[in-house]
Amino acid sequence: MVAAIIVRLVVTLVACSAFATAADAVVAKRIAASCVECHDGDVQKGNLRLDTLKPVEQDPASLAIWARIHDRVASGEMPPKKKLSAEETVAFTTPLAKSVLTADQQRQRSAGRTLFRRLNRVEYENTLRDVLAIPALEVKDILPPDGKASGFDNVAAAQDVSYVQVARYLEAADLALDAAMVLRPKPETKTDRQVFQENGRFFEDFKRDRAVGRSESRVCGEWMVFLRQPNTAQTPLTLHNRFDEPGLYRFKIRGKAVHLKSPGTGNPADDQLLPPTINHVAALQVKDGRFLHFFDMPAEAGVVEFTAWLHGREQLVMFCATLDDRTQPGYSSPPEKKPYEGPGFAFDWMDMEGPLLPADGDHASWPPASHRLLFGDLPLVKWTKESGLQEPSPITIGTGLDRRSWRAQGGPFMVESKDPAADSERLLRQFMERAYRRPVEDGEVTRMQGLVLAALAQKKCFHDAMRVGFKAVLCSPDFLFFREIPGKLDAYALASRLSYFLWRSMPDDALLAQAKSGALTKNDVLTQQTERMLKDPRSVRLVNDFTNQWLSQDQIYATVPDRPLYPEYFCDHHLVESLVAETRAYFNEMLTANLPAKNVISSDFAMVNEQIAQLYGIPGVQGCAIRKVPLPKDSPRGGFLTQGSVLKVTANGLTTSPVKRGAWVLDHLLGTPAPPPPPDAGAIEPDTRGATAIRDQLEKHRANPSCAGCHAKIDPPGFALESFDVMGAQRDRYRSRDKGDSMQITSGVRTPHIKLGLAVDPTGELAGAPFTDIAGLRALLLKDERQIARNLINRLMTYATGAAISFADRAAIERLLDSTKGSGYGLRSLVQAVVLSDQFRAK
Repeated sequence: MVAAIIVRLVVTLVACSAFATAADAVVAKRIAASCVECHDGDVQKGNLRLDTLKPVEQDPASLAIWARIHDRVASGEMPPKKKLSAEETVAFTTPLAKSVLTADQQRQRSAGRTLFRRLNRVEYENTLRDVLAIPALEVKDILPPDGKASGFDNVAAAQDVSYVQVARYLEAADLALDAAMVLRPKPETKTDRQVFQENGRFFEDFKRDRAVGRSESRVCGEWMVFLRQPNTAQTPLTLHNRFDEPGLYRFKIRGKAVHLKSPGTGNPADDQLLPPTINHVAALQVKDGRFLHFFDMPAEAGVVEFTAWLHGREQLVMFCATLDDRTQPGYSSPPEKKPYEGPGFAFDWMDMEGPLLPADGDHASWPPASHRLLFGDLPLVKWTKESGLQEPSPITIGTGLDRRSWRAQGGPFMVESKDPAADSERLLRQFMERAYRRPVEDGEVTRMQGLVLAALAQKKCFHDAMRVGFKAVLCSPDFLFFREIPGKLDAYALASRLSYFLWRSMPDDALLAQAKSGALTKNDVLTQQTERMLKDPRSVRLVNDFTNQWLSQDQIYATVPDRPLYPEYFCDHHLVESLVAETRAYFNEMLTANLPAKNVISSDFAMVNEQIAQLYGIPGVQGCAIRKVPLPKDSPRGGFLTQGSVLKVTANGLTTSPVKRGAWVLDHLLGTPAPPPPPDAGAIEPDTRGATAIRDQLEKHRANPSCAGCHAKIDPPGFALESFDVMGAQRDRYRSRDKGDSMQITSGVRTPHIKLGLAVDPTGELAGAPFTDIAGLRALLLKDERQIARNLINRLMTYATGAAISFADRAAIERLLDSTKGSGYGLRSLVQAVVLSDQFRAK
């Protein structure tokens, strides 16, 4: 005991001597008296050691730690045992806040809020698409995954550049230039029809089914009828693609949804194709899993038409989204003795037309814009040995990652220049200004042209020599990194920051023109450009990428619903894709209509299609298109809080967890994240037998004193969300494999055996206020709309600037909230406030 007192006294004396002022000494004394006991060299709770922590003035690297100490004490969370009085709290936090604020402001003045930052994978791919005019180019999966900080992967603090990263940049640049350089004659637009009954894959399957006694497909007149959707472990329904050229294609598919009634006579003439009893959805996808288009199956024979981009000769797959995914059980050979009645998809033929070239004249349509951006009007001629130049390098064709070597018939061809020195200088300067997002100096062009001239001296043909220069540009720091210096951004840097915020890509010509004139730095022009860009179709990139990260939509396929417990969700990619589309459409509605921030938690409408409406129990919605529908007054839906995509990413597929969902709500929707669990917290194993309720398991968990405080905040939102299963359907009892009452459920043509187990208890208490269900929780959360808005603008500012909100930013955030209060903290108002802020307009 005496030794402990002596140690504490020594720590106090040493700490006080390190602080320069009497006010700072107050901080040191309080830490020594109330904090060191749990945060010294022996204990270090929360991996935090305070007995050796230097003042922030002496160690700027400790700024984040001191800010966390300030916040935990100011909130009353710390110290947990000997609570401070209000006077003691103020006496501690006031001088500490001043020290932390001063240090953070000094950091921002010297280095800027945002560290040296590069393009992340999404920004890199989008920029290549725009700088090369290849709208569907795919290269981001070549690059290593980006690290995340403060919830986003474009934050500079989490970025690094490794040898692997550089090597992948080189590879991606090669693929992008291959896709852009079109060294072949103009392709002929053709139409190819394939009849489903003439497709060997389908007809052989039909014969095989008959041989083994299955009934997965039928031939009925001109129709090939599919009765099931192969799951991911089985051979898909593949279609032919006889087109090599990447580009836009038009598809026409003749088909209909049917209800097949077969008496089992073995005579196809006796089979009846009746009208469907429910609506059905199909999709065309490529074999790598990318969906080209979802469409409603006509109830009567009709033709569905749409356009989609193909990367080249990709294998196509017909996806029967609403058919059962497994073989119908209980049948025996021979198939002609087996009656069948159930849903089916009947297809006759599919037409592919393409590639579709722009209808603005031969010169404008070929070579395509990507090639003209690189080589202008220089002609394409056939290479011959007599030219004295090296044979052109072979290229790969395609705009995706699956490429193949290709040479044009009658080739090889090359770009011809009568004045290589002048043409290379002109073309490089134009390309570099686009790629660097700013004017370039003569010396920069000269350095890159030196690479081209060296290649020309080696007798490389003009386009191969230019390729060396173009590749160097696409791998240069001026392309890969944001060129910003501490202080106020110049007009070009501001243009880039705005475009990468709203479009996730480079500025367009209109924005660069405003930067060139200097007008972009004016508030009214910046506001006008923001509005213009939000109305542009490219703003869908903001919607998709921001929701992917903020709302964890990029984790939507990280788990799969347990097949025995939730058979109706197994392989239901249409539902999953629809749920993601709902979340994006809802965010876009908030942005377009400037809806108040409270819509994050609650709303009187939802963005749904028929599949989602069935999941949510909303009547009267038909078709696969997402649309805005009003919600009944007693609906538990509304806001992001109870959307299926959110409820899926916060479950583990097998079961749900109040801890995971509660922690997610606190962090992502409220901006009040719980601290990480202590090392000895342990885990809660799900009980799928139905014997023990999750609440009872958590009560034992909360008996641990180191867990109780955090769980008092985490668990309540999670308890309310227990009213929803792993895909977001409402429930009042858990499903079980063992104990409980029999549950009547039909999945496709099967009736699985599932039990209804223990009752769900959605009650809880939040900050001392009780609630009985999700509606009660929602009402409590809406009492602090400003905190919901604060979290939203913090997320937007972090995403827009690539830097987390720091201590010195807090007062500015509050001023931005004050300025948008009149709109209810409308989302569009928040975006405009971010753009006009000093934080956005400075490094």
